[in-house]
Amino acid sequence: MLSALTLTLALLAQDDGLPPATLPTTDGMDAEIVSHIEKLVAAVAAEPADGDAHADLGLAYEANTCFEPAAQCYRHAIALMPGNPEWRYRLGKILLDIGDVEEALIELEAAADALTNTPVIQAYLGHAYLQLGDLDGAEAAWQAAIDGEAKQPNNPVFPQSRVGMASVRFEQGRFPEAVTLCEEALKVYPTYRHAHYLLGLALFEVGEDLRAEYELTQGMKAWPEFPPDPHGPRLAGHAKGYQRRMMIAENMMMAGQLQEAIGVVDGVLAKSAADAMALTLRARCQQGLGQGGPAIETFRKAEEVDPKNVNTKIFLAIALINHSGSIADAEARTAMLTEALETAREAVALAPRQGRAHFFLGFALLAN
Repeated sequence: MLSALTLTLALLAQDDGLPPATLPTTDGMDAEIVSHIEKLVAAVAAEPADGDAHADLGLAYEANTCFEPAAQCYRHAIALMPGNPEWRYRLGKILLDIGDVEEALIELEAAADALTNTPVIQAYLGHAYLQLGDLDGAEAAWQAAIDGEAKQPNNPVFPQSRVGMASVRFEQGRFPEAVTLCEEALKVYPTYRHAHYLLGLALFEVGEDLRAEYELTQGMKAWPEFPPDPHGPRLAGHAKGYQRRMMIAENMMMAGQLQEAIGVVDGVLAKSAADAMALTLRARCQQGLGQGGPAIETFRKAEEVDPKNVNTKIFLAIALINHSGSIADAEARTAMLTEALETAREAVALAPRQGRAHFFLGFALLAN
């Protein structure tokens, strides 16, 4: 069922298509973003009945956090291509992002009914139900997200869906089940902050206070995450400006989309190979993919570019300690742990008042 606004747009579109959604102002925007969007606006103006052109413009707006015009573009795409449910999903996600949960639910339900085996759509639907307090709807949607994994290539396990279901179990008071689901998620994605955070809350409820405190510290600055988005590569391609690209890459990394994040970072590095922040982010993704050796080499490159960056030194020390366990040669392993200790000491020397630097120095001392 289409909303009244979309139906009105569909009627208007029957004659000459629909005009492109535009920004009220571009003052203060990155010139690269403005140039990119202007080209896509011109493409829609030239072919106003082309639903794909409207959708592509919507992705460009969304990728650069212009959510209101993005929503307008997706409504235009739906009106011009009513048989294509993927843009109802996109519109639903945007509406959820801007806080219009009830309207988002209408679009996400329609998309989920049409695209039954797309875990990310079911996951966002579950999130919408949970925000509205509908635990039965949330449970059914998150279960559909989990069941949909079997229909994906290579049968992936998306930890985000387990944590989504754990959120439902927590609200239902079924705390041991929430603990189990979070633990399952962390086996797949050990640095998943939201899983740590929710696990900590559930552990408090079952009386494991010490462990709960540890998990909560691991889950600081957590936020809900979702399975990989099929539009992710297209959104990344539309993201313009250095800060925006880096934010997209970091969000992908935090959502477990590590290879996709590397692709975005490599685009940044293609323009400036000596970018310490981009190199560090790439190394963190490599580490998450289990590429310990390559991650260490990338961290070292970042350290060469910016030898006074405390965070890079901390990440390098952690990577060295973690990778040392896979080194069979005792002498090489000892050398790696020694380097980790020296690197951690350098981090403390650079930031003597930073608790995190001292924490990982202690970790390095224990490893040695």
